[in-house]
Amino acid sequence: MARKIKCSECRIKMMRTLILLIAGSAIFTACENQPTEVEDYVPDTVLSAFIYSGEPVNEIYLERVGSFQSYYDPADYGITGADMILIDMERADTLRLMDDPDEPGRYMTPNTEWLPRPTVTYRIEASFGDEFVWAETVVPGDYILTVLPEPVNGDTLTREDENLIFTWTGSEDTGGYAVNIISLAPRDSLVPLDPDWDPEEDEIEDEEKYQSGVWTMRDDQRVQTVPWIAFGWQGPYRIDFMAIPQIYYDYVFAGFRAEQNTGVDIPSNVHGGMGIFAGMNRKSFSLYMAVSDEE
Repeated sequence: MARKIKCSECRIKMMRTLILLIAGSAIFTACENQPTEVEDYVPDTVLSAFIYSGEPVNEIYLERVGSFQSYYDPADYGITGADMILIDMERADTLRLMDDPDEPGRYMTPNTEWLPRPTVTYRIEASFGDEFVWAETVVPGDYILTVLPEPVNGDTLTREDENLIFTWTGSEDTGGYAVNIISLAPRDSLVPLDPDWDPEEDEIEDEEKYQSGVWTMRDDQRVQTVPWIAFGWQGPYRIDFMAIPQIYYDYVFAGFRAEQNTGVDIPSNVHGGMGIFAGMNRKSFSLYMAVSDEE
């Protein structure tokens, strides 16, 4: 079954916010009978960084766990002014990242030629004040992905068409695989695929506007059928198939359990703080979902 979230642009941002909230919640629970410890708590640093084989580095986040006693807005807890670098450990090649002036805690680079490579280990380091955090990840190796029926990229499909079936060869240095299905339609103008939907009578609640679903598969899996129920809205979609490292595989599953309100420890590979740094190898294609005349 697909696991759904509300944002078409940023499952990464949702997971990033989730780890911040869970970290704070866990500490609050442990100290709920010791208010002095809660008041004196120094917020942990959280690093969220994802890099993709053959793709320019887009964004990395450095921030702190929010206050336990007030509304959490990620924009209030971004760490600015950090000296942040990415290092290709094979070539000793370094990429420096800079503050985004429009979003505190977001780091980016104008360098679109520095591209992560498959089966290479990367290290990220961030220094700010007297604090230092670092993490390492390997980018999974290349693989061959086949999607049936062909062709699919840019096609207009309906729920009456055959299910999409993915088959792939194994990827080196991977902990598993993931499929992310993202509706690209504007969130405020979503139209259900249901042919009986009446915009004047059938209101869509805000919490029902899920626009992304993700599957994770084990590292030994080689086939996955995508049911049409994963596509809830009319319009354009992007589908990402990804080879992912073990840390991200564990991270996503922890997020699923947290969404179900069960006690869970979010895994972290960040030293000097918490969070995740993960390399991925993804292949993407697009399609357009329309209502079938037969429905």
